[in-house]
Amino acid sequence: MKSIALYDCDPTVKTMRLFIVNSSQALSEGLMTHLHELTGLEIVGESHDLSDAVPAIRALAPDVVMLEVSHLGDKGRELVNSVTSEENSPFVMVLSGDEPGFESGPDILLYKATSVRNAVAILRNLLQHFLTTGGGFNDESGPTVH
Repeated sequence: MKSIALYDCDPTVKTMRLFIVNSSQALSEGLMTHLHELTGLEIVGESHDLSDAVPAIRALAPDVVMLEVSHLGDKGRELVNSVTSEENSPFVMVLSGDEPGFESGPDILLYKATSVRNAVAILRNLLQHFLTTGGGFNDESGPTVH
């Protein structure tokens, strides 16, 4: 998988595992700068190709998937539908420039007009929930996202 970057992770430390799918190298660099500041967040992989992302997400089993694309199109919608339709699916956060149609949607949809800071703030809230509850997002209380 030439477009996928995998990161070394310490399996003995409890962290919220994040996989990033993005189409913009510039956004990726800016986002990564902010994400590395979040203690307890572990970036387990990154893909710049939608077709390579689903197998990597299945193999790495992240807690959260962040999908960033200028325009989702059919491949992006297929990726989200595929990932969210599975049992024990990760929390899915989509940053997009258009209003996509989903069969089973992401947990959070942000439009590109929303700043990277807002996306990082949401991840910070998810991370706090994850670390204080012992992991997971399938409980009834769920994370509070503002």
